[in-house]
Amino acid sequence: MRNQMKYIADPETIREIELDLSRRLLEVGLTPSTIFYDTTNFATEIQNGGEEIPRRGKSKSKRYDKNLVGLGLATSEENIPFMHEVYPGNEQDAHIFSEIIDTLTRRLETLKVDLSQLVLVFDRGNNSCPNVKDVIGTPDNPKMHVVGGLKRSQVKDLMVLSLERYEYLYTNSKGNKITGYRTTRRVFDQNFTIVMSYDPASARKQKHRYEEKKEKFLAGMIKLKQRYERKGKGKRMSADGARKEAAKLIPQDYSAIFKCEAYEDPKELRFWIVEENEMEIEASFGKQTIFTDMHRWSAEQIVRTYNRKYLIEDDFKWLNDELIVPMAPFYVWKDESIRVHAFLCVTGLLMLRYMLWKMKDLTAKLGLKGRRPLEELKRIRIALTKEEGKNAQWVVEEMTKEQAALFSCLCLDDVMRRLK
Repeated sequence: MRNQMKYIADPETIREIELDLSRRLLEVGLTPSTIFYDTTNFATEIQNGGEEIPRRGKSKSKRYDKNLVGLGLATSEENIPFMHEVYPGNEQDAHIFSEIIDTLTRRLETLKVDLSQLVLVFDRGNNSCPNVKDVIGTPDNPKMHVVGGLKRSQVKDLMVLSLERYEYLYTNSKGNKITGYRTTRRVFDQNFTIVMSYDPASARKQKHRYEEKKEKFLAGMIKLKQRYERKGKGKRMSADGARKEAAKLIPQDYSAIFKCEAYEDPKELRFWIVEENEMEIEASFGKQTIFTDMHRWSAEQIVRTYNRKYLIEDDFKWLNDELIVPMAPFYVWKDESIRVHAFLCVTGLLMLRYMLWKMKDLTAKLGLKGRRPLEELKRIRIALTKEEGKNAQWVVEEMTKEQAALFSCLCLDDVMRRLK
């Protein structure tokens, strides 16, 4: 197949095909009102022979020893991809955001989607004044609406606000009561509605995760201190060596809390917890800060919309699934082939999501959630049979009620007739 990639290797050709696919989605009634945007990257084994795309960067899977391929993905509220872009693995999310959003805007305008009725949802890793302005536009030239997340450092005063000020919003699918506090604030040089949401289950998980890392840090530092300050014969650890060892014990997320310093003469290793910073991060457990220009929306609608980012996160999981539409491993290394490979994977994801959308009413009726519909389809078996004096033919083995319903919904009986 690789020798055929050259026919669609040009980025503009890929965009035109994707545009045609998007146009067809609109024709069948899948006009988006909300677009979810996020980025990820994939570790590769491309070391030699690679071009501009495979680059070392901040790996989402913590594979800092590998060259990465970046992927930006925009999906509708039905979780169907409308656009993707491949970019070098060393590009930062916020830097690539403007370029991808400009491409997305042009595509939606070409499709004659009313941008003024569209809401773009993105994570706080893409935050910057220019990026937000790219989405919203200007009073003279308005574009899309926005729902995004803010960093703790942008709302320190709100993070320490008592939970007694929060109001009940809704109960999520896991049975957790989500509460929120609503206000307005000027961020990114504009006035936005701000909603602080709180999930007690997330707070417990984050607290537990923090305590585990804190315990690991303290235990590791005690051992390092004993090694560094030991007396007696033999080569002793240098201060620089101790600092390097300590750096490995400090999680990047908590570098402002866990501290260590090594002194040479006399040899002494000191480590401590910055209590003020610890109190600040503990106050943020279970909380997230959401900003939007959808001022008429209720706090519940704002939080629910932002939390639906999990849809695109599920897409990234599927692009990492070795049996569905795997991006990795990469068996190509030239930039044009990497783009084609990514396009084929995202197109496969689109087809998969469209199939699930087509079956959604049926699967809801059958009580099939998550990947259950796919699991049921995988269990359908066909066999090639041969009766004496007759030609061999394909037949479907006995199916369950659920499998038969899915089989009929996807018109697979037509496929079987063509096989005959």
